[in-house]
Amino acid sequence: MPNISYNVIAYRVHFYGRSQMTSDKDRKAAIFFIGNEEPPTGPVVARIYFYSSEALDSKQDSLDSKGRPEGHMAIDEIKAILDMLRYEKPIRVFWDDAAKRLSLETGQEPVGEQES
Repeated sequence: MPNISYNVIAYRVHFYGRSQMTSDKDRKAAIFFIGNEEPPTGPVVARIYFYSSEALDSKQDSLDSKGRPEGHMAIDEIKAILDMLRYEKPIRVFWDDAAKRLSLETGQEPVGEQES
């Protein structure tokens, strides 16, 4: 599979309560990324799931059954990700197939630029 990259135009955040389901009982939150280059699978182009640090050790970034990137991060990282989504533009979600890793990228900014 080749690398995948989408412009992020919107996002949705879900915070989860406790669950007895084995598949997601450790999941604390998720961010769903909406892209403007809508793939055949719909407007959600990628997701990041957030877990406690202990639960994160057993997780690995991957592509879901429809080929959309899914990342896994510590819940401690969610504030930084939300700040990035609120204050930076443009943002792209990128799937590195060789590393099997999802990343978020900002556009190029000049050195010393101050946020307004």
